Amino acid sequence: SGILLLFITAFLTLSLLSFHAGDPSFNHAGAEKAANLAGLIGSHLADLLYQALGYSALWLPVVLGYLGFKLFMKSAAEFYWDRVVALPVLILASSPLLTLQPPPNILSLPAGGGGVIGQVTSQLITPLFGVWGGLLLLAPLVVLALMILTRFSVVAFVQRGAAILLFFTALTENLKTLWHRWHA
Repeated sequence: SGILLLFITAFLTLSLLSFHAGDPSFNHAGAEKAANLAGLIGSHLADLLYQALGYSALWLPVVLGYLGFKLFMKSAAEFYWDRVVALPVLILASSPLLTLQPPPNILSLPAGGGGVIGQVTSQLITPLFGVWGGLLLLAPLVVLALMILTRFSVVAFVQRGAAILLFFTALTENLKTLWHRWHA
């Protein structure tokens, strides 16, 4: 199942990264041949995802690839379903975030950086929390979802950082001692 997820991820990545606004899709009756490297299916898939999610669609191949790799390396019994829940939270929080604080529209996405979901969600959030309140609500959700997806632990990070700092402190002291003995 991990290898299948990795192949799906590769196709999705190819579709999203080779997106062309003029390709035939559900919203555009352009040329008969798609410039998208994943063909007509990739053209339609990329358009649908970018329309709905904006740049948040790019989280899909990142997270699915990570999960596919994890599944490939471990048995299915070790797969944690909280990550499956964290992915929609990541996308549903980052889409309005990208609408409230839009990035440059490099791909000329018609629905903007957060897509239709980002527009609708930000229209619901802004009257209640304002733009800055919405940003302060959504940003921690994105960070929390990423922490769940990657199993990142701030405590473990600080502990590892402290251990590395102690190692280099001890190494420096030992080198100073050797230097003084050598020059004495």
